[in-house]
Amino acid sequence: MNPTKPNKIRFIILIVILIITVVFGTLIITDKNHVLLAKITRTPQQKNTTKIIVNDKDQKKEFTSEKESLQEALKDNNISIFQHDIVTPKLDTNIKKYSLLIVDIQRKYAVTIIDKKNKQEIVTDKNIIKDILKEQKIKLIKEDTIIPNLNDKIEHNGKIIISRANSVNIIVDGQERNIKTHLKKVDKIIAQAGIKLDKDDYSIPDKNSKIKNNASIEIIRVTKKTETTKDEIAFETETEYSDQMYEDEQKVTQEGANGILEKIYEIKLENNKEISRKLVSEKNTLEPQNKIIVYGTKKHPIGKIITGGRATYYYGPTIAACNLFPAGTRLKVTNTSTGQSIEVTVDDTGGFGWPTVIDLRYDYFEKIGGTVSAGVINVTIEEIL
Repeated sequence: MNPTKPNKIRFIILIVILIITVVFGTLIITDKNHVLLAKITRTPQQKNTTKIIVNDKDQKKEFTSEKESLQEALKDNNISIFQHDIVTPKLDTNIKKYSLLIVDIQRKYAVTIIDKKNKQEIVTDKNIIKDILKEQKIKLIKEDTIIPNLNDKIEHNGKIIISRANSVNIIVDGQERNIKTHLKKVDKIIAQAGIKLDKDDYSIPDKNSKIKNNASIEIIRVTKKTETTKDEIAFETETEYSDQMYEDEQKVTQEGANGILEKIYEIKLENNKEISRKLVSEKNTLEPQNKIIVYGTKKHPIGKIITGGRATYYYGPTIAACNLFPAGTRLKVTNTSTGQSIEVTVDDTGGFGWPTVIDLRYDYFEKIGGTVSAGVINVTIEEIL
């Protein structure tokens, strides 16, 4: 064997390695997550493209990209990255430095688990429903239902909804029963319990409602009956007038008497308790007798009349103070501006003189159109005999 032949072979190998190193500048890099990056210095004649190999869970994808960042390259190739996913190298890596880039995507799924009233939000690398439940130590029994199915895959930001078998109390005919059921609708639960509803019977909640665990269903039994009542009809008061009596006189010529009204009601009961009544008929069994009051219309004779004077007002216990007529005299006082009149009885004297002829308590003063702000009004005084 020629001893120089191995030397030649070694020499050729060294030359080849040297050429590759100089021309292509191959550099092997391993990052902290042990992802292999191949960086190759490009010559000006080479295209500015990077070959990217993506390990995405159980899938492997290869493509080339002329984008600048890894994030742009992944998006350009319809590879979505979600909030909790871990991408190595980082998304802002400048891929133009590499001719070959190996990318590892560790998928993390944000999952909402709704189990009865409990809502749990988790992040997991599992994407099969049964694996997620096992990881979270969530157990199911035969009557429970789950959406999606146990063997389905979860999507990003997906939901797992667990419907547990319910414990339901049914209140019916004065008794309370408890049943276990996976049914949700009230009417189906009632049927499962063997309870029959009559035409007008109903349930609370409504038969189309869906209920939760430890809920109660009350059956309302509806019945009807009739009832007869006798109510008084109030008499009315009739008014008559007589010119044989003075204006301030009146008398009752017929006393009133109530009548009787018979009513028939239809009564609706729920669980033997009245909840409404409807009047179906009524009739008078005794007519009422009206009360008759006669009022006099005859004017009292008028005595002395005072014109051209004025009235003032005051605050006090008495009604009318006058120096022209003695106490006890009935007077008709008329506001000459408005024509409004009032009858008063003199019960005091005043410390005033003409043209003031009468001093009225303020409320009587206002009854004939006087105002406190004005203070005085022009009046005519007529003595009522």
